[in-house]
Order: sequence, then C-alpha cells, then structure tokens
Amino acid sequence: MAVDNSLMDMFVFETTQLIDQLENVLIDSETSGISGSIDEIFRIMHTIKGSAAMMMFDDISHLAHSIEDLFFFLREQNPVNVDYARLTDLVLDGMDFIKIEIDKIQQTGSSDAKSDAIQARLQNFLKELKSSQVAVGVTDAVYPSSGDLLADGSLVHFDFTIQDGNAYVISIKFEEGCNMEHIRAFEIVNRLQKITTELRHIPASIESEAAMFHIREKGLILVFATELEHEDINAYIEHTPLISDFKLESIPLRREGGAPIGGIDVAIDEGGGIKLQLPVAGQAGDVVAAADEAAPVSGIPQRADPQSAAVDVGSSGKQGIISVNISKLDTLMNLVGELVTSESMVSQNPDLVGLQLDNFNKAARQLQKIIHELQDISMSVRMVPLSLTFQKMHRIVRDMCRKLGKEVNLEIIGEETEVDKNIIEQITNPLMHLIRNSVDHGVEMPDDRVRAGKKRAGTVTLEAKNESGDVWIIVKDDGGGLDKQRIYEKAKRNGLTSKSRDELSDKEINQFILSAGFSTNEDVTEFSGRGVGMDVVVKGIENVGGSVMLDSSEGSWTQISIKIPLTLAIMEGMIVNVGETNFVIPITSIKESFKANESYNIADVNGEDIIMIRGEPNPIIKLRDRFSLNSKAENYYDGIMIMVENETHRVCLYVDAILGQRQVVVKPLPAYIKEVKGISGCTLLGDGSISLILDVADFLL
Repeated sequence: MAVDNSLMDMFVFETTQLIDQLENVLIDSETSGISGSIDEIFRIMHTIKGSAAMMMFDDISHLAHSIEDLFFFLREQNPVNVDYARLTDLVLDGMDFIKIEIDKIQQTGSSDAKSDAIQARLQNFLKELKSSQVAVGVTDAVYPSSGDLLADGSLVHFDFTIQDGNAYVISIKFEEGCNMEHIRAFEIVNRLQKITTELRHIPASIESEAAMFHIREKGLILVFATELEHEDINAYIEHTPLISDFKLESIPLRREGGAPIGGIDVAIDEGGGIKLQLPVAGQAGDVVAAADEAAPVSGIPQRADPQSAAVDVGSSGKQGIISVNISKLDTLMNLVGELVTSESMVSQNPDLVGLQLDNFNKAARQLQKIIHELQDISMSVRMVPLSLTFQKMHRIVRDMCRKLGKEVNLEIIGEETEVDKNIIEQITNPLMHLIRNSVDHGVEMPDDRVRAGKKRAGTVTLEAKNESGDVWIIVKDDGGGLDKQRIYEKAKRNGLTSKSRDELSDKEINQFILSAGFSTNEDVTEFSGRGVGMDVVVKGIENVGGSVMLDSSEGSWTQISIKIPLTLAIMEGMIVNVGETNFVIPITSIKESFKANESYNIADVNGEDIIMIRGEPNPIIKLRDRFSLNSKAENYYDGIMIMVENETHRVCLYVDAILGQRQVVVKPLPAYIKEVKGISGCTLLGDGSISLILDVADFLL
C-alpha cells in the first residue's frame, strides 16, 4: 500500500525526536534513578510502536512492543535488584537498530532488517526479572485482560454528561492481512484523544493479543464527544491508512425535552455492526429507542488531495507551531536572496547616475528596509538551537565511559544558542570527534586522577555562546592536558618541523595536533591511534567558514575553541578588484588593509615575497598571479594590501583596489569552478555582475 510522503516525513521526524528524547531520559536515569522515568519511557515506546505499526514497519513496532513489555513489568511490579546498566544497554541497542532503519526508510522508503536477536535479548531479560520476582514470592505482572470484550449482542453503557458540542460513534474495520490491529487501534485512539473531550472504545483494553483478534474479527468501536463537525471527523478517519470500512453516526446529546441523555448503550451484532440505544432518563441501560441497525459501510469514499486533508483537525484550539519541510525553507531563503540582489540592481542601476529622483530614492529606501526585515525573518526561521546536537553527546560520553572504564560527567552550557541549520548538520560529526578525544585522550583513569589529587570523575564541558556575530563552541576537559614534549618529538619524526624545541612556542606545538595523520597514541584502539581525526575536524569546520583553536595546560586541562558564522547563506564581505574581476573577501578573516609605500620593507626570501609589518614577516600573495589575471597595478605601491589571518598564519593579499563592504548572498559554485582552489562560492553584485568569494583558509595553509 502506497503511503503519503507527508505521513512518511512526519513519521521519520517524530520517531527521531522520540529516540533522542528516550536516550536522554535513559542516560539521566542511570544517575538519578529510573523509577521516576518509567512512565515517560513507557509512553515514548508506546508512541513509537503505534506509529511504526500505522506505517506498516512491523519489525520496528515489534521491537518497540518488546521494550514496552519490559517497562510495563517494571512499572507494575517494581522489582528489586534490577541491573539497570544492562537494561539501559539493551534499550539503547534497540534504539540504535531503529535509528539505522529510520535512515534506510529516509533513503529507500522501506525497512528490511530483522530485530529478532534484540527482541530475544529483551525477552530473556524480562524472563530473568520475572523469575527473580517469583523466587522472592512476588506475583507475576497482571497484563490487560480481555474481559472487557463485547460478546455478540451484549450492551456496554457509556456515561455522557456533555452539555454542548457533538457526539459520535464509529465502527472501524482494518484491511485484511494488515496485522497488529490492536496497535493500529491504539494509534487511532491516541490521535482522537487530542480532539475529543470524551472518548470510550470497545474493546476498552486494546493492548492484549485477545484484543487484536477481537478487533480483527469484530472491528473497533469508538464513542466520543468533540467540538468538531461530522464532515471533519469523516475526513479525519478517511485519511487514516489501512482502514477498509468504517461507519460514522452522530449521537444526540439531548432528549426531546432538552435534558442531557446522560449516556448511551452500544451493542454489537454477529456481523460486527453497531446498535445504539438511549437509556431511559435516570435508568442507565434501560432501552427507550433503538437506532437503525447498520453494518460498516463497504469501501472508503474517494480521498481528497492529501495536501488538502484536514490537518488542523488535530487541535481544537489555536495552533502555535507547525512543521515545515526543510527544502521549502531553503527555497524561501534562495528567493529572498534573489530579492536582495534584484533590489540592489534596481537601486544601483547605472542609468540612474546623475538623476535627481527624490521620490524614487525615498521609495527605494523603504523597499530596502522591508527587504532587509524579510531577510532577517527568513534567516531566523533557519536558525535552530544547538540543544539537540549537544544532548546527543551524553550518549557518546556514556558509551565511552563504559568501554574505557572511566568516570566522566558532561556539563552543557548555552545549549539554547542558535545556529543556521546547515551549519549544525556539518559540525555535528566534528563535534562528536572532539568529545571522544576529550574522554579518550584527555580525562585520566579514575585511580590516576585520585593519585594526582583530582576528583575521581572527570568533567568535559561543552559550551556555546554568541560573540561579535559569530558562534563559539568550546570543548574543555579537566584531564591531563597535552604532553608538549611528546607532541614535538612526534612532529619532528613526521617531518612537520625542523626547528628545535626552544624555537617553538607552546601554541605552535599545540597546532601540530591538527595536522593530517598526527597521533601520539602508540596503540590503535576503537577510538583513537590511527592518525585520522583532528585534521578532518579542522577541515570540516573550515568548510563552513569557521576556525579551530587549541590551548592546554599540562596536567590540568585542554580546551578546543571553534568559531563559526551564524549562517552560511549571507555574509559580510569586502569587494576587491583585480583587473576586470571582482572578488569578495569575508570580513571576519580580514585583520587590516593598507597601501604599501617605500617605507615598507618588501624582500624576496627563497622565491617568496615577504613584507615586514611591525617587525613581523608576512608572505604576499598576488591574486593576479594566483588566478592568472591581467592587473592594472604593476607594482606593490600601486595596489592595496589586505591582511587576512587565522589562529596560526597570516598573509597579505595584493589587489588592485577596494570597491567597498556589503552584505552578500552566498551562492554555490558551478560544477566547472568547484575544483579551483581558493574559491568557496559566488554572489551577484548590485550591477548584476558575478563575484567570486575567496576561501581564505586555502591561502593560509
């Protein structure tokens, strides 16, 4: 059966969010105790189970059901001597399985792996718990019974004291062979609870296998009150997958005299049809009138366009938040960028030069103000907090501590800091690597820490903050710091330096850590020792226009600071000219600009031009030579020097002229330019010309 893409997207999004939430709850519970979190864990697994069943991902649903059974037993029996560390490992393994399947679903739309092995481990753990409980004289868990199931022709009374609104009864039959009807019924009940004020269902307990067989044979009966109209409920049920037949009938809430009915009796016939009976006033269960008997309607009416489905039915009040597809946000941002460029092309049109156009200029300023506000709003929509990324690090620290035998606490500061969603996607993996490094390389073993006069448990601090238009992410540990002598010796063996130890500052030695293939670990482990990592981290951060700084105090701490821009879509840049070509240099990389004269000492050192500034040598890079351009400036005294820098290097870019500073919309490079080193993107200027954006990091290698 084909599933609407919007439903699939919502399933993937909600399940991913629930898994992240569950992991955080489990990890917190290891230290604070799991008793206060069992209900929340049970609820999360219940929702994942129902959603997966509705989408026909039965293996995910079965696995979630096994985990749910485990926590149902814990909730009902409160057993003693539970190995909660093992329990957490089992559940996290289950979550890892689901995450892998979610990735497959995103890529292919299907899930094909089997969770039998994990389910068997969960069931064995549950059996052990039950055995230990019986051994100490505790009765087994009492699971929902099937005693509430309707026999043919029997009546069930429902109290209704609603004064206003509408009441309905629905009979639902699921498609033959869809399986797990009780879970699919739970999902419908769960959804209806959001739009109803009264809700009863037959069977009353839909958790057991007996309920599944009953629903499969007789169907699901729902009786509820709501503010919504008949057509809204009808559309709501129509767009529920895997329903083959349903019958929706209205229930009068008042008698002929105007008094509330006080309740409704529902009967089910041999064929699964429904019969409504209003009890005599004051005598619940006594029949005064019988509604026409009706079997469920065969077939479902033609469905409307999924995009026009009753999305707002899920909330009877005002909706404050909606989910939007990321591609739509990207399209919005691109259109706003085009609007910014078009506005510049109009207001800076060469045909307007010299004309006295006061009214035009006034209107242009107002238009520019509105467009900039629109640009700010569209940018804010793309901004997401770092909290989701930061919270994932708890799992990494927890798993590494168990495997390495270490004790580490993760402290998170400033997780509410917001960054462009595209940047978060690209820094998540580098950040995970830094956390692993801090736990593996930084924090010592517990006994070693005690001998050094430290607390037995180490601390890794993950902090984010806004500063001067950039976001700073800081990873700091209170471990043993960097062994600078060992780093220097390894760097010299690898040919990274020919200088003596005394010629290098501590900062310069620290930077060797960021070199490709550098590792001081002699043994290769699961987490380190292969020499692959920090250079990849640096490259990943530089790809989003950021930079990495490293500092350490031997024996005390190590800190890695990452500076990244708020967004990749818009940047402040300096427009420079070389011959007939314009370039944009990111403002954040520029230290200063100046015009050289005879007082500056410029010399050729080993084939490289060097200019002395305040007693320090700085290499000169001519953009005309780098990109084979014709230049108007014949010598260094005719053009402009622009000094750019990162944490360790500094160079002077030689250009013909500076045209000005402005905010530019970053566009991706065409395929035929991507291989050119030193270019990171392009933008359209106000006159309609294309300007290339320089990748300053390539000039500073």
